[in-house]
Amino acid sequence: MKFTKFVLFGFLFFGWACSGAKHTSIKHDAPPKNPNYALIYLIHGDSNYLFHKNGDAFHADKEALKEALEIASQATTGEVFIFHQKPEKRAFLLFPKKDRVFYHYKNGRLIKKQDYSPIDGGFKKEFELLKSNTSSEFQRTSLFYFGHEIPTQNDVRYHKSQPKNGFDMDIFSESLNDLPTPLDLIVLSTCNNGTPEVVDKLSGKADVLVASPQNLHLSYLNSNKVLLQEEDPSISPIALADSIAINSFKELDAFVETEITVSVYDLNTTSAYIDEFSALYHQKMNSLSLNSYGKDNLDCNDIDTYQTVINMRGVISYYSSTMFGRNSGKAKHSGWGCKQ
Repeated sequence: MKFTKFVLFGFLFFGWACSGAKHTSIKHDAPPKNPNYALIYLIHGDSNYLFHKNGDAFHADKEALKEALEIASQATTGEVFIFHQKPEKRAFLLFPKKDRVFYHYKNGRLIKKQDYSPIDGGFKKEFELLKSNTSSEFQRTSLFYFGHEIPTQNDVRYHKSQPKNGFDMDIFSESLNDLPTPLDLIVLSTCNNGTPEVVDKLSGKADVLVASPQNLHLSYLNSNKVLLQEEDPSISPIALADSIAINSFKELDAFVETEITVSVYDLNTTSAYIDEFSALYHQKMNSLSLNSYGKDNLDCNDIDTYQTVINMRGVISYYSSTMFGRNSGKAKHSGWGCKQ
């Protein structure tokens, strides 16, 4: 994630390490009603998310957590699962502490808060907790991921405290198969993940994807508009995604002077042509060195390699050019990001 100018979770010693996860359950006088929709927040905090604003230090993952908790308290007809993936520490240098935190809200009320440890570099433990803590059938499920750019190349160190646990778009996509409910919407609040390869890997995993094709200030997309489901339970996934994208774009555009790109991908439409586009992109990526990870994408339409395969059907792009530099005055964006 690139920062620019200032803007989804005994016994002593040996016995302690085998103890169950600490959790808090909250009791209510009246049982919660069955929720209409579900929100899943995966917030990665196992890396450097420090930024400064007006001289004060903040952590982007903690700010994302605050937003998710606020939304969860307002989701009175929904069920919300929040996983804060904090860095893993070890007791006596051997035994993992349960540093990650899981929050479970139902109808705007906190039902459970639980500490846990990961099983792998993906979401195996998170989705086990999700499945064991709900029996609801949802009309709609949205997933939000907040973090650094999810790599499409192998061997990129992603988790700072777990360097041996791999994480990439293959792991992300395959992990979604463990969810107990199909997804309608995926929002990637990350940099540089609105690419043909990412869209290809997420085809069939959801109906709609919101992502940024290029650099995204503080990897931040605002998810407040997901609460439109409170007002209109029948709102379509594409309309919900579009509202989230527009709101995020406007918020960024109010004070960011660098390029802003937020795209909405109708995965049912893009699936008709994404294979060829993604194959060419994957071939090109294989020719690049691993140090290309983290570098800003370019608009695919500005790269000659993709001129014959690029397609913008099913893509809505919100774009604002930089105030300075090579792309100052650029009028529009294809909605696709590619590395060069």
